[in-house]
Amino acid sequence: MVTDIQKGVMVPDTAVITRDGKNMVFIVQGNSTELRTIEGFPADDRNFFIEKGLQPGNRLILNADAINNLNAENIRIW
Repeated sequence: MVTDIQKGVMVPDTAVITRDGKNMVFIVQGNSTELRTIEGFPADDRNFFIEKGLQPGNRLILNADAINNLNAENIRIW
């Protein structure tokens, strides 16, 4: 639970995956994606609070687990 003033972005926890011990999200940029390392913590049982690595307004893949085993460079948005 977030109890003090924090700056960051709250996202659904389904948007966050862990690879090699790092928390990451798939950022949508144009018609492709980028796997980006983030810093943050679980805010509650359904949300993740990102302190570094993401800006308000960045578009994400919300079900990152579904594409976790794919190479991010091979994902295209149509």
